[in-house]
Amino acid sequence: MAVSASERQPGDRYLDSFREFEARLKELDIDDIPLLLGMAYIDISYLDHAVFADEECDLEERIHNVLFPSVAFSYSDFKRLAPEATGDILTDKKWRNRWCDRQMMWAHVSNSRDVFVTSDNNFKKIERTESFEGVKVRTPEEAVALL
Repeated sequence: MAVSASERQPGDRYLDSFREFEARLKELDIDDIPLLLGMAYIDISYLDHAVFADEECDLEERIHNVLFPSVAFSYSDFKRLAPEATGDILTDKKWRNRWCDRQMMWAHVSNSRDVFVTSDNNFKKIERTESFEGVKVRTPEEAVALL
């Protein structure tokens, strides 16, 4: 998923460009896998590798509310409500990480993918939610067994 480029990288840093992400994919020999695009957000997304919101934007908030019910959806609300908020989107790692997670699920659902593969058990919550009956979340081991 293209939104993976916006996640915190090893060494507690963020990538300076999408080209760095593409180089990493090439290094891992997985640069031929199609990238699913997340929604464009100023200061977080690589705008050339994102889609602009339309009627699907409520889907993102519904995903967020299932996965992170105790974390504010918007960054402005997070800054206002969370004591740990710094006011700098680059250093507010908790909110940004959750943004990346919800974007990955949004891209998965919006692109009608079959199986969402992750080691993060928090995503299992979405399978048990009424409006997301078609979403299948599997660990890497479970996904391999499906092949």
